[in-house]
Amino acid sequence: MNEVMLPIPSSFKEKLVEEISLLKRLASGFAKDIQDAEDLVQDTVYKALLCYNRFEAGTNFKGWLYVLMRNIYINNYRKINLYRHITEVADDEQLTFSASRAYQNGGEESLAMKDVDLALKGLKTQESMPLKMFANGYKYREIAGWMKLPVGTIKTRIHVARAKLKSALKDYYQYKIIR
Repeated sequence: MNEVMLPIPSSFKEKLVEEISLLKRLASGFAKDIQDAEDLVQDTVYKALLCYNRFEAGTNFKGWLYVLMRNIYINNYRKINLYRHITEVADDEQLTFSASRAYQNGGEESLAMKDVDLALKGLKTQESMPLKMFANGYKYREIAGWMKLPVGTIKTRIHVARAKLKSALKDYYQYKIIR
């Protein structure tokens, strides 16, 4: 929309010019270097001139300028961090995308699953059943109730079954095929 700019009263301009030194001191507290502080002062003066009609006569002019400066600083800080985040995500996605274009036939995973199935079949039923149930999302107490055993026994059997599987599949752990 086209906004109609009313002429800025000279009294407002004079007040603003009087507070330039204050704005410079405030900006040096926000910004890390002189150039950024000068930019912040300039942005604050520009915003004050754009929004002069929002200032209520009789209120704290210095406080109003401080709030303008603080909000400009925060918004700029957020924009910079958002830009950094977006570029980091874009870099990560680019790496992921390029890796996803590589052809994978699944043969390695198929062989690994066959070995896992063989290792599971090598376990006793009293060890494999609680482990399979736990892997399917059952809680220890649910498994204990179903098998009519104490919870501690179920935890021990699951621990023993995991240790036996890890031992049987140690070659996969060595080459980090299974994590």
